Amino acid sequence: MAPIFGGIFYLAYWVRFDGEIPPANWASFQRMWLWVILIKLGVFGGFRFHRGWSRYVTFYDLIWLVQAATVSVIAVALADRFWLTKSFIPRSVLVLDWGITVVGIGGIRAAWRMLYERRWFPFFTRGAVPIFIVGANDAGEALLRTLSRRTDRWNYVVVGFVDEDPRRVGSHIGGVPVVGTLDQIAHLAEKYEIREILILSDTLPGRQVRRLIAQTQQLGVRVRVLPSYEQILSGRVTIRPRPVAIEDLLRREPVRLDLEEIRHWIDGRRLLVTGSAGSIGSEICRQLLQFSPSLLLLIDRSETGQFFLERELQTLASDVRTEVLLADVLDRSRMEYIFDHYRPEIVFHAAAYKHVPLLERHPTEAVKNIVRATRQLADLAMKKDVQSFVLISTDKAVNPSSVMGACKRAAEIYIQSLRELSACRFVTVRFGNVLDSAGSVVPVFRQQIAEGGPVTVTDPRMCRYFMTIPEAAKLVIQAGAIGRSG
Repeated sequence: MAPIFGGIFYLAYWVRFDGEIPPANWASFQRMWLWVILIKLGVFGGFRFHRGWSRYVTFYDLIWLVQAATVSVIAVALADRFWLTKSFIPRSVLVLDWGITVVGIGGIRAAWRMLYERRWFPFFTRGAVPIFIVGANDAGEALLRTLSRRTDRWNYVVVGFVDEDPRRVGSHIGGVPVVGTLDQIAHLAEKYEIREILILSDTLPGRQVRRLIAQTQQLGVRVRVLPSYEQILSGRVTIRPRPVAIEDLLRREPVRLDLEEIRHWIDGRRLLVTGSAGSIGSEICRQLLQFSPSLLLLIDRSETGQFFLERELQTLASDVRTEVLLADVLDRSRMEYIFDHYRPEIVFHAAAYKHVPLLERHPTEAVKNIVRATRQLADLAMKKDVQSFVLISTDKAVNPSSVMGACKRAAEIYIQSLRELSACRFVTVRFGNVLDSAGSVVPVFRQQIAEGGPVTVTDPRMCRYFMTIPEAAKLVIQAGAIGRSG
């Protein structure tokens, strides 16, 4: 920094006197140049400006540069007037020194950043994958900066932004143009020879994601999804592009919880979740951790599932007391001990068999695992003064045509019959197809597609209604909070 400050001070004199510095002013320069360097080094050191020589140069660094340059010029002027010389530095030289310092050092730092990001230099981007970013907004700009700074990990060059709002077309974000709207994306991808399109999760509804994929798949353009900042801040994902998942294609907006009503119902209470190692049960546990129960009991007979769930929940919310228990809900004495020892106030019953074809061949096991287990658990809830009991059921219980659906319907009828016999509030929640849950049709479809087909369905007229696992868990909790007994 010292040679830079010395050169700037000389340049200020040279510009002020058009390259012909008078002897008197030259003598003033010679007496002051070393002091100017020392004063500037002290001031810029106090601002810790030397630690900012990196690729992370922002608008706030420019503000600090202006502040440091201003303080240093004031310090030089005071030293010149009161302590060091009899011939004063011209005020115009001080102003020029301030301006050259801001422009010169700011330009050097900006050039360093541009050199690091490389996207400004065509010879650095040869061989890079040309991409579009969907969303000309704050999230898209942050993604652009991330991709520009991490060229060592992602060999991408951002050709342009695509946005829903036609008013943004023609504007620039970080030097990258907004080239068009989503309706034009196929034409634009072909025009700019795009190979990938990046979407931030939750940026577009499922309908538009499906349309975007349909428009670009014939061109061989890959559509990839990045996690949103809400997901990143929760610590549950890493920033790596992934292929479009089934969840991205849902027709509707995600379910939102009435958090205040649920918090009033759950906070400070002892909760019990059966089938906690299953896909639905484990997600219920994760969702419950955003509240403040006094105790969360997790019951399942899967040793491996319970082991990994316990490790996960400890990282998600170490301040919530959790008890991971190995138990079979059909073991009445074991369940009675758990109810007596922990005194749960709210029960979420998610433990049950789910695979319809398998249960058709083993109906007695279905009756035992679904009907008998629900009856025993509901009886215990009534006997042990549980306040709320939430049964996870299925849409197959409506006019059941399978053993599994009939067993679920029988379990529903039984807990409905307890409404007049107990103060416990018995609530039933029915699901359709839950994406990627145990028993869902989606893994079967995925396997059939991977094997080249065919994809088998019950009937060509069959309609299926899907929800994600987090949505299903949220609906269970919401229903438990607002549902009426029976």
